[in-house]
Amino acid sequence: MLEAMKSCVCLIFQAAPRKTIQYAVCKAIAAILFPVNVILIEKCINSMERASYQEFWLMFLAFGISAFALVGTEHRGRVADMEFAQEFTDVYLPRVIDRLSSIRYGYFEDEKAADVLSRLSGDPASALTGLFRKLVDCIALLIRLYGAALIYFRLSVWIGMSLFLLLALQVYIGILSQREVVRLFETETQEERKLGYLGNLLCGKDSVFDLKVNQSVAYVESLQKRKARRILKNRIKISLKAETYYLLNLLLMLAWTAALLYSLVGKMAAGEQSLGLFVALMGSYPALTGYQNTLSYYLSSMKGDLLVHRAISELWDYEEEKGDCELEPCESYTIEFQHVSFRYPGTEKWVFQDISFRVGSEETLALVGENGSGKSTVIKLLCGLYQPEKGKILVNGQPLGELTPESRRKLVSAVFQDFENYSLTAGENIGLGDAAHMYDAERIQRAARRAGAEAILEELPKGLETHLNHLEEDGVSLSGGQWQRLAIARAYMAEGVFFLLDEPTASMDPIAESRMYQSFVDILKGKGIILVSHRLASAKMADRILVLDKGRLAQEGTHEELMRREGIYREMFELQAGWYQAQG
Repeated sequence: MLEAMKSCVCLIFQAAPRKTIQYAVCKAIAAILFPVNVILIEKCINSMERASYQEFWLMFLAFGISAFALVGTEHRGRVADMEFAQEFTDVYLPRVIDRLSSIRYGYFEDEKAADVLSRLSGDPASALTGLFRKLVDCIALLIRLYGAALIYFRLSVWIGMSLFLLLALQVYIGILSQREVVRLFETETQEERKLGYLGNLLCGKDSVFDLKVNQSVAYVESLQKRKARRILKNRIKISLKAETYYLLNLLLMLAWTAALLYSLVGKMAAGEQSLGLFVALMGSYPALTGYQNTLSYYLSSMKGDLLVHRAISELWDYEEEKGDCELEPCESYTIEFQHVSFRYPGTEKWVFQDISFRVGSEETLALVGENGSGKSTVIKLLCGLYQPEKGKILVNGQPLGELTPESRRKLVSAVFQDFENYSLTAGENIGLGDAAHMYDAERIQRAARRAGAEAILEELPKGLETHLNHLEEDGVSLSGGQWQRLAIARAYMAEGVFFLLDEPTASMDPIAESRMYQSFVDILKGKGIILVSHRLASAKMADRILVLDKGRLAQEGTHEELMRREGIYREMFELQAGWYQAQG
C-alpha cells in the first residue's frame, strides 16, 4: 500500500510538479492554522476577561489575519487541486490510452485481464488524483487533529493522552465501519449487474417485444423482485454491522466528552482554568469529531483507488504488440500460412493444426466449415490479433507478426459478424475505418456508396452529421440491416489490400447474402477477398474454397472441383440445397 502511494505521488509530481507542490503546501498551511486559531481565540477571550483591551485588539487582529490566511490558502488549494488534476489528466490519460491500444489483443479476451481492463474503462487519471488528494488530506487532517490535541495537554496530561488514544481508536473503528460499506459495494457489484440486466430486459425495445409476445413479462418481473429483495436483505445486514461500529465510536466520544466537561468545570470552579481555554476547547470539539470521521472515510475509501493504481501497474506489465517492420510497397501481395497451428492462450484444445495455404491480392478465397471449425480464428490471425503458436504467416516473405500495426491496417480491411454500432454520428461510424481521414466527407461518401449505404445517409435528417442511437437527444435508430451497411462502408473506408469478410451478412436471407457477396466481388476487383460463410451458395463465386473440419484443412479447390469429389463440402452443399428446396 505504501509503495503504491509513493508511486502515485511520483506519477502526479512528474506530470504537474508546480501545481502539486502548491496544493500540498496550501493543505499543510491550512492544517497548521487550525490549532493556531484555537489558541488565538483563547487569547482573545482571556484578554477580555482581564479587561486588557490593548492585548485583546492585538489578538483579535492576529486572529483576523490568521482566519484570512486560512480562507486564502484553502481557496488557493482548491484552485491548485483543479489545476494539477487537469494537468495530470492531460499528460497521463493519453499515455494510458496509448498503452491500451498497443497491448496484445489477446488480453481483451483473457478473463483474468478483463478485471484489470474493466477498472481502466472509466477515468483512471481521476482515480489516481483522487488517491493523491486523500493521501494529502489525511496528512493535513492528522496535523489538525494532533495539533489541537496538543492544546488539550494544557488542561491535563491525561486528557491530552486520552484524546490521542481516542482519536487513534476512533480512526481504526471508522476504518472497520467503512470496510463494511466497501464490502457491501464489492459483494453487490455482481448482483447489481444482474439486477440491472433484468431491468434492461423490461425496458429494452427488442427484449420487451419478445417478452410480450411470449407472455413472459411477469416472470422476468418476479426474478427482478426476488433479486432486489436479496440485495436489500444483504444491504441491511451489512449496514447494521457498520452502524454498530458507528455507535461504538459515538459512545467512546460521549464518555471522553463527559470526562472532559467534568475536568473543565472542576478546574473552572477551582479557578485553575481560564474561560478562554474552556471556550476554545469546546468550540474546537465539533471540528475534531468531523475531522476524525473524514479521516476514517479517506483511509478506508482508498481501496478502490488503489485497485485502479494496481490495474495501471499491471497494464504496463502486459506485452505490447510486436512489429517494427514496414510493409514493403509492391504491385501484388501474397499471404501464406506455413504449417500454422493455433490454440487460444490458457487453453489446451487446438483450434486447428498444421494448416498451409496461400492467397494472392487479386484472388477471392472462401473459408467454409461447420461452426467451431476455426474459420473466424483464421481471420483473427490474418488481422494480426493473434500470433500462431506453431508455423509462420508470411506476407511476400515477411513475417506478418513483424509488421507494424499501421502496416497491418494497410494490408487488411475487415467486416465481422459481430460489428459494433457506435453511438456517434453516421460519418464517424464510417470514418472509424480510417481515422486519419475522419473528416474527409468525399472519401466517406465514396465508401458509403460502394457499400450501398448512400440511400441510408440521404434518409437521415442531418446526413453524415446525424447522431445514431440515443446517447444524444436527437439520436436516430437504425435497423440491423442499415447498421450492417455502415459496418461494410467502414471496411471500405480502410481500403486495405485484402478484404476480410467474416460472415457480415449472417442476418440476411440467403438471396440477399449472395447478392451482397457478388457486390463485394464486383466492386473489389483487383483486391484480395477472403470471405467466411456458412452458406455454401455464397462460396461458389470464390476462385478457391478452403474447407476446414475438426481443426484441419480437409479440402481445397473450386466449387466445381469440390462438387466432383466425395467429401464434406459436397455433403454440406447438398444438405443445404435440399433444405432450401424443402422450404420452397
